[in-house]
Amino acid sequence: MDGRIDTHRALRVLVADNADSTRERLRLLLGDWGHVQAHVCSIAPARLLKLLRELKPDCLLIDPSGQGRRVHLAQLRAAAPRCLIIVLTHEDSVEFRAHCLASGADHVLDKVNEFERAISLVGASTARE
Repeated sequence: MDGRIDTHRALRVLVADNADSTRERLRLLLGDWGHVQAHVCSIAPARLLKLLRELKPDCLLIDPSGQGRRVHLAQLRAAAPRCLIIVLTHEDSVEFRAHCLASGADHVLDKVNEFERAISLVGASTARE
């Protein structure tokens, strides 16, 4: 495989967020696209790693912060090296963003101001090389 996503199959997107409203909003937005299989889950690190290995998603939308714990993005990157990882979070510190990018995230976006950009990045991932 040359790193491109097979456009003859559905784009597999895994949404991992502890906020029901975020999961539902993303599921609805992605569900409007006929070529997307959206899987949603809350963030439980062991379950998330298992899903990454089983589903082999093309894209992961995740908020690794909140509720006193952080998902280790480096583990997620190692489990899914070709997956586009988009962090969608309320946490806005420069240190947090730098940590996410250094740990394997491709993009770190603000949930309030950049939600639509996250959706655009998912759509653009079908042409990613």
